[in-house]
Amino acid sequence: RLAFFYDACDGPPALRRVLRDVVEGCPGLEELAVAGMDWLSAGEACLAALTEYGEAPLPGLKRLELAGCEALLHGDATSSFARLVVARPGLALRITARPTPNLDW
Repeated sequence: RLAFFYDACDGPPALRRVLRDVVEGCPGLEELAVAGMDWLSAGEACLAALTEYGEAPLPGLKRLELAGCEALLHGDATSSFARLVVARPGLALRITARPTPNLDW
């Protein structure tokens, strides 16, 4: 489980870099939960990290959970996540939208 915190002074956290490191360093990962997706580009950053190495990163991943006030995906990110799920028929995707930021703390 990873949790991120958006700070008004420091800006968004390095979600893409952290997730990219997870993809590279944990190929046997079966479950991944990402909380604190509370800024507009969080979904795109998550998607970019998970698809940077092709449509089926983390071959053992069975469950992906996204939570935050911006966890609901918009525009191109929605169809890109749909392609990720289609490419991984055994992958369960759970998205929990929070009404306001920083409720995961």
